[in-house]
Amino acid sequence: MTTTQLIETMKEVEIENEHIQLVEDFLIQCDLVKFAKYIPIQEENQKVVDQAFEIVNTTKIIFEPETSEVEETAPAEKITTEITEPTTETIPEDMEVG
Repeated sequence: MTTTQLIETMKEVEIENEHIQLVEDFLIQCDLVKFAKYIPIQEENQKVVDQAFEIVNTTKIIFEPETSEVEETAPAEKITTEITEPTTETIPEDMEVG
């Protein structure tokens, strides 16, 4: 799917214009590097990484825990996980995944 096709599909399924614009700006910069062989400077690279984090953070779904009979008297707290820096951790080869 091309950038144009993705943006059109996002508009058809009524995704918020703010989110569409974020994704479109991000993908245009990516397309320049991929197809036009544009070589961005460090500040442009950082801007694109920041845009990627903004897209994830503004579109992520925050789940609230289900209440059980015991917890019904306590107020529900939101559970959020925020990643502010990319991780460089690796999964040990002997660890089962899945």
